[in-house]
Amino acid sequence: MNNYQIILGKTYYNKGYFNVGIAASNNLAENGGITLVSKYQQNLSFVINRTANRNRSVRIYGGKELIDFFQNNYKLFDVLKFQVVNPNQIKIL
Repeated sequence: MNNYQIILGKTYYNKGYFNVGIAASNNLAENGGITLVSKYQQNLSFVINRTANRNRSVRIYGGKELIDFFQNNYKLFDVLKFQVVNPNQIKIL
């Protein structure tokens, strides 16, 4: 499995979504649901969207639940490292 990372900048930290990048997108489902398995033993359910970015890379929408998760477990500008476990699951490292 490949490891990826994003920086929790102001938009991701405060808006309830994040883009995984092109490389990670190649290993994720086209659309639909995705489970984020956190290192805090939480399983969070979110939505994959491939129409938000022009290059069809994945944007994960999580709304308030994702905002709360980021703000309760990370600081602004922390690096979030993750693995794509399968097309519908991401594991936070």
